[in-house]
Amino acid sequence: MSTCINCNKKDANINFQVYTWNGLGKSNVDFVCCSEECKKEVEEFSEYVNKNAVKFLILILSGAFSFVPFLFLGVFIKNNIFGIMSMSCPLIIIGITVIKYPFSTPETNSFFGIRKTIKLTRIIGIIFIVISILIPIIIYLIGY
Repeated sequence: MSTCINCNKKDANINFQVYTWNGLGKSNVDFVCCSEECKKEVEEFSEYVNKNAVKFLILILSGAFSFVPFLFLGVFIKNNIFGIMSMSCPLIIIGITVIKYPFSTPETNSFFGIRKTIKLTRIIGIIFIVISILIPIIIYLIGY
């Protein structure tokens, strides 16, 4: 019994291949869908991934590597909300990237379905942004 890659319904019977990103490289990936509508959504999402995967990787890596400069900036500007907020900028960058490009692993797509994975990924991006804004404010109010 196959499960639809898009909506995660049981009894999917439409098999097809799409040339798309599979982890860190492109390859022909086999998918199973329950309807032509789901197949069309998967093909459109795969096209979106193909167009934007490099942008996604660059933004995620720039967010991760920007942590060190922002950390130094935050340390040198003490007792200032700007200094405290600057340390959370990398998480804000990553959060915005994840909301704009809700890409996840192929395993996550298989487990939840692409629709639910997109929602879950965007929720995680929102959580990143909220936490990265709230924690510095709390630190500032405590009197760091």
